[in-house]
Amino acid sequence: MNGLVILEEAKLEWQNSVIWYEEQSSGLGLRFAEVIEKKIELITESPELFPKRKSNLREAVVNIFPFSIIFEFHQKRSLVTIVSVFHNKRNLKEKFKRVRK
Repeated sequence: MNGLVILEEAKLEWQNSVIWYEEQSSGLGLRFAEVIEKKIELITESPELFPKRKSNLREAVVNIFPFSIIFEFHQKRSLVTIVSVFHNKRNLKEKFKRVRK
């Protein structure tokens, strides 16, 4: 298994989405959180399953919810960095703009 870093911006996107879904329907926020957690586990175990989209950024499309997890995989360091939990109805031009500094 690879190491995992989740950037603060990605954590905030995830937390805000959990809150929003929970406000829509009790339990839906928890379901969203679980789906994201499972996808992050898969990314961490097998990051190369997901296609490179721009530079070193890869995209894992989330099932059920309209989100993608944007991440970098640093093979030499065995490290996955989650850079965004991106809502796919947002401006798609922004999807791959956040790069880890």
